[in-house]
Amino acid sequence: MYYKPDEIWSIYKVKTRKDYVEQFVLKGNFHSSVPPEIKKSYETVEFLMAHSYYHWQMYDEALKKLLGIFEMAVKLKCKIEDIEITYIDKKGKKRNKDLSVLIDQLSKNRKRIYSMKSI
Repeated sequence: MYYKPDEIWSIYKVKTRKDYVEQFVLKGNFHSSVPPEIKKSYETVEFLMAHSYYHWQMYDEALKKLLGIFEMAVKLKCKIEDIEITYIDKKGKKRNKDLSVLIDQLSKNRKRIYSMKSI
């Protein structure tokens, strides 16, 4: 039962586990400055994708994990560039900034850095 290929993959013309891995498991290719935490976390995503051959719902879990890694990467980059990832709300409570706000701030920081280089 646990190692029987999920029937859903036949819709995608997958006939063997090798076919599945070639089409649906995305290997991580990271440059040398990517933090080890991100590389290690992505290994888990690869395993989840690979085991989805037997239970397709695990692919959803792989995507959830991947989104978490993306958020972690954005926050790590913010820390590197001295961008605060928290703020104090009107009630004086410390809150996490929304991911979209952090991405916008990283983008503005990049534009500022590039415009300074042209001076």
